[in-house]
Amino acid sequence: MEVQALVNYYARAGYPRHIQTVCGEVLKKRPNDPVFLFWRSYGLIRENSFSEALRELESLQGKREVEVATIAAMIYAHKQCKIVDEEAISDLEQRLEAKEMDAQERTLVQAATFYWLQGGYICLEKAKDMVDKVLTVQPNYPQAQCLKGWIEIALEDCDEDSVGGVDRANVIFDQVLEQTASDGQKELEALLGKALCLERKDQHS
Repeated sequence: MEVQALVNYYARAGYPRHIQTVCGEVLKKRPNDPVFLFWRSYGLIRENSFSEALRELESLQGKREVEVATIAAMIYAHKQCKIVDEEAISDLEQRLEAKEMDAQERTLVQAATFYWLQGGYICLEKAKDMVDKVLTVQPNYPQAQCLKGWIEIALEDCDEDSVGGVDRANVIFDQVLEQTASDGQKELEALLGKALCLERKDQHS
């Protein structure tokens, strides 16, 4: 999904308004698309517009593909508000645990993407656990494979004792590019990841 790759790119680069613009363009054609409604809300979170983001996220509760990501994002947004609603957070945390247990693969990928883009060791480990769960069921799921590669890079970046993440990511991106090439396609997220791996190798050579 190239639009998702663009959203991820702008999130990594720190351009929340660009995220909202890209999602807005998609939503002109598909106004009820829960995935891009969610990522537009994420752009608001990254702009620190937490109350506005929460209003948008409220409407996405129960949308299966983004249900886990929505609850996770709402927990984060609530915690950033000037007046923290501890009761709402507690309720959401209970729901998050229950929804994660029976979530479908696409739902877990969206949630894992959210945790990855949030960054920090705890969120990255959460993202990695979700992606590993998906890949156990669907080992050749390109979006999940690419996400695993990006998580490996991010874990190496945030943990001084973590080594080999870039090398593992490079192998993953190569596998995805080989798989998708047979279908006459190129996975944009894998191409971007591969380029970063090569750049990192040049820096250390």
